[in-house]
Amino acid sequence: MSQLKSNMNDEVLQHGCCLGLGLVCLGDSNDENTYDELKAILYSDSAVAGESAAYAIGLLKLGSGDDKCIDELLAYAHDTQHEKITRACSISLGFVMFQKEREADSLIEELVSDKDAIIRYGGMFAIAMAYCGLSNCNKHIIKKLLHFSVSDVSDDVRRAAVIALGFVLCNSPNQVPKFLNLLIESYNPHVRYGAALALGIACSATANEEAINMLMPLLTDTTDFVRQSAFISLGLIFQQSNEHCNPNFKKYKEEIMKILSDKHEDIIAKFGAIVSAGLLDICGRNAISTFFTRRGNIIRPQAAAGFCLFSQLWYWFPLIHMISLTFMPTCLIGLTEDLKVPKNFSILSTSNNQNFDYPSFLSKEKTQEKKETVTAVLSTTAKRKTLKLKKQKNDSKITKERTAQDDNSSVLSDGKSMKNLEILSTAATIGQSSHVSHAESVEGSANDENSHDHAQDGSNISNVQKGKKSEAKSKSGANENSNNNTVDMKNPCRVIKMQEKYIEYIPNSRYIPVLPTRKSGFIMLNDITPLEPSECIEINFEETSKKEAPPFEPFSWKEEN
Repeated sequence: MSQLKSNMNDEVLQHGCCLGLGLVCLGDSNDENTYDELKAILYSDSAVAGESAAYAIGLLKLGSGDDKCIDELLAYAHDTQHEKITRACSISLGFVMFQKEREADSLIEELVSDKDAIIRYGGMFAIAMAYCGLSNCNKHIIKKLLHFSVSDVSDDVRRAAVIALGFVLCNSPNQVPKFLNLLIESYNPHVRYGAALALGIACSATANEEAINMLMPLLTDTTDFVRQSAFISLGLIFQQSNEHCNPNFKKYKEEIMKILSDKHEDIIAKFGAIVSAGLLDICGRNAISTFFTRRGNIIRPQAAAGFCLFSQLWYWFPLIHMISLTFMPTCLIGLTEDLKVPKNFSILSTSNNQNFDYPSFLSKEKTQEKKETVTAVLSTTAKRKTLKLKKQKNDSKITKERTAQDDNSSVLSDGKSMKNLEILSTAATIGQSSHVSHAESVEGSANDENSHDHAQDGSNISNVQKGKKSEAKSKSGANENSNNNTVDMKNPCRVIKMQEKYIEYIPNSRYIPVLPTRKSGFIMLNDITPLEPSECIEINFEETSKKEAPPFEPFSWKEEN
């Protein structure tokens, strides 16, 4: 507040101070002093500071339904000539009427029937906030948004109407693709943009296959901002997914790296790819973006406001940081009655742990592409090659003829030698017995050696068979161990939303949860044997006596020549 008052002449600092003040005082509708300060900046008619002041008033009065605030915002939205302030005031009216349903109908009708397209734009988000997550009993609201998405003359209003469908249908994400199936194929790129973003907002962190299959073709859309929306929505839907649980995840990462590495890619699509990669890694991949509380049946007001401001990145991209209001950590932390974290408390996960692992980081694969080079061939070189081939053929023929002659001569010489051997054998009849006995002994020794070799071969074969049997046994044992998917997880641990149904507490352990049905978040534990010593994780808090560093003083950047 002091920074806001001391920088009345710098609208850039006022812009940041107003947004910060609105976030700090989120939902504190009884703080009239803050409301008066923000209203004074709004009435100063500064486009940059007035826009943030209007958003801050909406955050301050979130869900209050304050009639005085509504009248003042609506009146100033008509009076001002700055489109930024008009748009911010119109959207803040939706914040004030958060989940008011029927109470907001009169205001909604006034906004959507206005002649100014910017105020009608705010009327779409007034519907989104007033009926956020209440689609089951308000089918007429869905029909109204579908009507505006195809009939309004302003592309901005049509885009906002489609985005608002994601807010209204966030409580039933499986039904969202059915309503947006035709809109995502619209000829109007603004409608396609809104349909893609509505899918991401309503189906965030669900890995909905139908929504993913609808968004993947939009990654190659002809319009750049449609591709941006598709990347951002897939980043929301793929949160805490990996390659094992979804086959499209790898293709999605390849598309991100393809766009980031292409120097000629449009900056709008690149921006969407960068934001998408950041949404995958929020909080070190230990959190998700969601409307709901941990139990899944109550909508968090700050999350709805965060998604609404995040969707205004079309006009003012720094509002993309408001997505942090939607973050919810996915962990399990067991606490004792002294709020200590015991080390010997653990849980069991009874499913394949690969489906819940951290996804691999984005990395650029270095591939050396072989470039085909075309070389010029001269006529002289072609003649030389043909002459060489002819010489090689002639040489091969000559060598074949020589080898044939050598074979014939060897056959004749063998015939003569055989005749000489016959003459010698008939003449030397006296020494025949000795030669035969010697030959028989040689043959017998050869047979003995062959039998010995066969015996050795048989022993080797038996050893190989034994080795194969032992390998088969070891493989079967490994398969049995791999089929046993139970994983022991120590306290504290990461437990994602899809993993909660596979979490089991170990029976007959020292620490028993007070609420056994709760499988994530802070778990209060009951120590059965409190007299026994226990090991707890030591948490070292920093000293609070140190003074906080003062904020930076305003300065102007000067480039040196």
